[in-house]
Amino acid sequence: EDSPSLTLSKTEIKLGKSIMADTSSNPFILVTGSYDNTIRYWDPYRNATLKTIKHDTYINKLEITPDQQLVAVAGGNSVKLYEINSNSNYPLLSYNGHTGNVTSLGFNKYCKWLYTGSEDGTIKIWDFRVQGFQRTFDNESAVNDVTLHPNQGELISGDRSGLVKIRDLGTDKCRMELAPENDKSIMSLTVSYDACHLIAGNSSGNCYVWQSKDGENHEGPKKISAHEQYILKCILSPDAEYLATSSSDTSIKLWKMVDDTYVHDKTLRGHSKWVWDCVFTCDGKYLVSASTDITAKFWEVESGNILRTLQGHSKGVTCLALSDHPV
Repeated sequence: EDSPSLTLSKTEIKLGKSIMADTSSNPFILVTGSYDNTIRYWDPYRNATLKTIKHDTYINKLEITPDQQLVAVAGGNSVKLYEINSNSNYPLLSYNGHTGNVTSLGFNKYCKWLYTGSEDGTIKIWDFRVQGFQRTFDNESAVNDVTLHPNQGELISGDRSGLVKIRDLGTDKCRMELAPENDKSIMSLTVSYDACHLIAGNSSGNCYVWQSKDGENHEGPKKISAHEQYILKCILSPDAEYLATSSSDTSIKLWKMVDDTYVHDKTLRGHSKWVWDCVFTCDGKYLVSASTDITAKFWEVESGNILRTLQGHSKGVTCLALSDHPV
């Protein structure tokens, strides 16, 4: 018997006292990873697990392909790709080549290749059409995060030495290094859809915001004293109106764009341990977070209220991936 589809469509779903309306019947895919060595697919509307896949190690990072067909799972030194709407619990593809924990990953928008960053100090590119990695970049320091520039031609990395590096994939060269705070590890990076804002969160709890008028030359940075402990994730909403920062202080803070500056809007409290990851829905109205307290939570951005708490993992939730945009 076929398993139920892991791509959900709802017209109107009540979450607590709020309503998440989906007039275009967009798919909704939510996956979480944990220290319990599993990934879980969720139906958040029913607070239920749709499917659980056992992994061979704890999960560092998750990412869903832009076409919503595959989920990439980084655990230990490897990356595995699973088909989302498959009955199989076995990976479709596996990528091995790093010698340290894979800390970050992502796809180009055409789903042709995958990029990874690792504690081994390298960034690698993997073409789906051939085996092994095709390109590798020596970063000279453990890589904590990598993101792809909206132009699809540059990789932006943040590392343990405190540097943000922008690499041109056409020339294979690092065209810019940014050092916002000496020797303070860059924990997370986010870039706006129009490349006008590049933001880095570090181990001091600070965010640094660079502005760009042309998507290439960066002015600043402006400093945001966001948290007194580690920033574990910083992410912009799809329209860049909001910035979310999550921290080892157990909180999430929302920052709103006012006069071309992000100012504190509200603090989301409800987790009891480190908040490792968070992501906005495609309309920017909701935020989903993952925490060592073994839960993932849905938040309404406007009110700051918790709408759902997802429980099922036996150990801390380290990462999540969400895709609810139309394909």
